[in-house]
Amino acid sequence: MKFRKPAPISTREQRPAPVTAVNPLPTESVVLPFEDRAAFEAARNAFMQQFRPATDMELLLVEDVAAAHWRLRRAEHMQTTWMSAQLQKTTATDPVLALEAIMNSPAMRMLQRYEARERRAYESAWRKLTDLQKDRNKQHSSAPQPTRPAHQQPRERTSVAEGMPPGVIHEPSPPPAAHMNGHRPAASSQ
Repeated sequence: MKFRKPAPISTREQRPAPVTAVNPLPTESVVLPFEDRAAFEAARNAFMQQFRPATDMELLLVEDVAAAHWRLRRAEHMQTTWMSAQLQKTTATDPVLALEAIMNSPAMRMLQRYEARERRAYESAWRKLTDLQKDRNKQHSSAPQPTRPAHQQPRERTSVAEGMPPGVIHEPSPPPAAHMNGHRPAASSQ
């Protein structure tokens, strides 16, 4: 078998740089030209603030969460827009029957599959990220700590103000849904 010399670097296929703290996921790969880039950046920054990734793998997963969240909101927006357009075209006198026909259409089924796929991607990235951070925190807390003299030991703090017992870690929950145009829905009184 003959050894083949690799092609010079200048002629090799150029691969995109990996996502790292120095090279975040480009906005253009997630946000479509007619969508609000600033709203996506705000959502991504909110995820960064919430998770505070400590490693490149955590950063990659936060980027995945932000991208899947954005695509999920897009899918929901597409469904609503498409249904509204179809309802305006209908000549049916009963809106429930018209909606039933729209919901059973092949186009709506396709949009629902797209939404389900993006929801799975979002939830999967969220779960992987939180599991990774739990493992990191567990490893960090199980590492041997230097001993301090008794008079320098920190006191046990209660988290009564937070409503949680000491030692209980509050896990972040998914952020409220942001709409595609960057506006949040009005808060409902419950």
